[in-house]
Amino acid sequence: MTLEPRLGRYPIDVVKLDRTLVAPLEGREGRAIDLVERTLGLIYGIEAEAIAEGIESPTQALVLRELGCRMAQGFFFGRPCPAEEFVEEFLRRELEGEALAGHAY
Repeated sequence: MTLEPRLGRYPIDVVKLDRTLVAPLEGREGRAIDLVERTLGLIYGIEAEAIAEGIESPTQALVLRELGCRMAQGFFFGRPCPAEEFVEEFLRRELEGEALAGHAY
């Protein structure tokens, strides 16, 4: 029996990809890309969502997007801040026609 059907038995709806999987994507290493691609396939195969953590560069964000990762978080998109500050910045940038943190994922 493969891992995917066994995982499908559990109520998993979101899986986070740890930064240790994301960091090697900076160098566009084939082995790292293959590992993330297979991991995303497993996650989406059990009809869960994936959130990549620790995105610190445009290269990492681009590779993840190319691999089909739909959600990501990390300093590349913005530093942690209080909710009120986030809302103010988001609304300000919306009015100015900018993407949040200057980056569109």
